[in-house]
Amino acid sequence: MVKFDDILEYLGDFGPFQRRTHCLLFLLSAVLALHIFSPVFILAETDHWCYVPQLEQYYNANCTNENTYEICLETFKNFTIPLEESDGACGDRLVYSKCYRYNITAVDHPGKDVTKYTNSTIKCDHGWKYDRSTYKSTVIQEFNLVCDRYYMASISSSVYMLGVFMAPIPFVYLSDRIGRLATAMIGAVGMTIFGIVSAFPPNTAAFITFRFLTGFIGTGLGMAATILGKTFKTIILGYIDKLHRYVISRKEMSLEGNHSEEDNAKQCKSRLDILRYPNLRKRTVKLFFCWFTVSLVYYGLSLNTSNLGGNDYLNTAISGAVEIPAYVASLYVPETVLGRRWSLCGTFVVGGAALITTLFAPSCKMEWIGITLAMIGKFCITAAFTIIAVFTAELYPTPLRATGIGLCFMCSRIGAVLAPLLLVLRTLWTHLPGVIFGVFSILSGLLTLSLPETRKEKLLETVAEGEEFGKKTTQDTGQDAAIPIEHIKMAVTSNVDIGIRTTKPSTRQVEL
Repeated sequence: MVKFDDILEYLGDFGPFQRRTHCLLFLLSAVLALHIFSPVFILAETDHWCYVPQLEQYYNANCTNENTYEICLETFKNFTIPLEESDGACGDRLVYSKCYRYNITAVDHPGKDVTKYTNSTIKCDHGWKYDRSTYKSTVIQEFNLVCDRYYMASISSSVYMLGVFMAPIPFVYLSDRIGRLATAMIGAVGMTIFGIVSAFPPNTAAFITFRFLTGFIGTGLGMAATILGKTFKTIILGYIDKLHRYVISRKEMSLEGNHSEEDNAKQCKSRLDILRYPNLRKRTVKLFFCWFTVSLVYYGLSLNTSNLGGNDYLNTAISGAVEIPAYVASLYVPETVLGRRWSLCGTFVVGGAALITTLFAPSCKMEWIGITLAMIGKFCITAAFTIIAVFTAELYPTPLRATGIGLCFMCSRIGAVLAPLLLVLRTLWTHLPGVIFGVFSILSGLLTLSLPETRKEKLLETVAEGEEFGKKTTQDTGQDAAIPIEHIKMAVTSNVDIGIRTTKPSTRQVEL
């Protein structure tokens, strides 16, 4: 009998062909990141105040000189905009209102006595003026997505993620029908078209629709590119996995006589087996929560970069740069004595603690402290994203591995959809999103400790092994699914013998 690990050893590691393929596909897939994180700039919030048409003539005549612009603007606001308290303000915690103005019906010059001027306030009824010193034009400025319409910007980002969420099913079918390369080209052309038209939307509804289509088609491109970039090893393993489930479903199992009735009953009958058995069910629910959290926090922090203070462009560059060492660390740390479980727990807890600590960071004179804490959180959650992907694959048995990973990815997409909406809560309290992210991260880290360690453990090959794995008294069921080696040889090539031999030639089989 040949074990599944023997097949892994034979198929080999990441070779020169795979490296060349991934380098080419990287250029295609990297564009997706530009669309995902473009809201940091195109939906950036800028200072705004009510437009007062009665003072437009005075404003245009006296506030165009750069040397006097700030003074003139301050005088203009003082005369037309009331002050209100804000928890994010510096100094006296008073800022000019962004949604209300004084009720001015007629005025010739701010310096003169005005008989129709009152202290009563009204909502901005003629639109807004924007600070364009950093951003000359954004979607928020173009369509006035402020005050009563402030939530529309977050909805557009959530709708984009909804397109990402809905894309897998139709694009998997399409890639099987017309091929991966053709699907990738359709995705590339579609993303180019909708990416361009998204820059010229006639209204808010059109912009949101274009963003949805960009996320939907762009994800199809990413999926096709991922499949194209799969190694030969992955393709063969996928074939073996499908064949394994087929054999089990037909009950063509080669079972030894020392199996108990309970072990024999734990065969993969359907994908619902992932929730049928108690141990697998509890493990799955925990992973669902962890995947939801890691995606919620990752995209929440990424899209909130422009609200950290300081220079938005520098913050975004740092936010992307910290991911590089995070990915490197996530490759090596789980292979140390810490293992997968403690590595994942540490990244969750440390990242969550850093995000909660931003609550106490000064927001005016020492903004760099809050930015640093946010970047520590970004580093940790990025590493957690990579670690949990490997950890999840090792926690499921072969017949349920694809199903388990797919369901976990679905939960992560739900977190991505909700992340932009959660950022709206900063209108209630500036630090509320960060605190929520931190609490969810710490809870996920603690939950991770209840999962079994998989470092130096063999891949789980049957549902029975998956159900018993992690229990205090784990017993070797010895239950193997028998798959003829001839089928694996057919997957490699019809003319090449892959060289797997067994001690009993008459019963050549591969245990999965």
